[in-house]
Amino acid sequence: MSSPFVLVTPKIMPFYFEKHIPAGSLVQVICSVREGDSPIEIRWTLHGDEISPSSGIFTQRISERTSILSVNSVGSEHRGTYTCHASNPAGTSNFTQVLWVDGDFFANVGNYVANIITIWQWTEERHGFAVDANFGNGMNWLGSPGDFFLSVPPRIIPFAFEDHIHAGSFVQVTCTVGDGDSPLEIKWTAHGEKISPSSGIFTQRISERTSILSVNSVGAEHRGTYSCLASNPAGTTNITRTLDVNGDTRSTMTSWY
Repeated sequence: MSSPFVLVTPKIMPFYFEKHIPAGSLVQVICSVREGDSPIEIRWTLHGDEISPSSGIFTQRISERTSILSVNSVGSEHRGTYTCHASNPAGTSNFTQVLWVDGDFFANVGNYVANIITIWQWTEERHGFAVDANFGNGMNWLGSPGDFFLSVPPRIIPFAFEDHIHAGSFVQVTCTVGDGDSPLEIKWTAHGEKISPSSGIFTQRISERTSILSVNSVGAEHRGTYSCLASNPAGTTNITRTLDVNGDTRSTMTSWY
């Protein structure tokens, strides 16, 4: 007697917005469907409604199992609850997260997004303005807008592998540079070494600020530490995370009476 064919409903990997996001920053999250049979539909909503093309919020389907939501310059109007919905003929699942934006009074000063504390008339003679700007790293500067010329090093938005990953599962994480001046270089390492094309680990640069690392069928050989490194002329930063894989095989036993 042959076993009946059972469709698997989608399962979304948890994703999270970064905390304390300054207005004007790039925001990006990735919705990946770890399990579930094809065909899979993925869509996003904001406050339960479809996202308008004029909202400044962009979604991009980059593979059958992955969709990205991004805001190039986030503002107070983008605060709220964002939901990724994944569905197939077997069912639907969703995952919701809240985006908070710190402060509304930000402006581009030179090459940097600064929190403008105060702006007042400099003097009647100079016909200019004084700017008291907080650059988010403990440094304040008082001067005219033309005085600000800073090259900003990269800042990577934190990412993490899902817990309790089973051998044979699809694994994917995204490395996004939230702040930092161009040009940007992004690269990945596994266990501190360059990733080999024959390792079954794939990396894809999908935009100037974003790179994805994925494993289509993860195994014990993929356990270890993975680092994303971002650099530009102002400096280099990295984030390292550990991938744990539960077991080397997966089996399902079904009893029929």
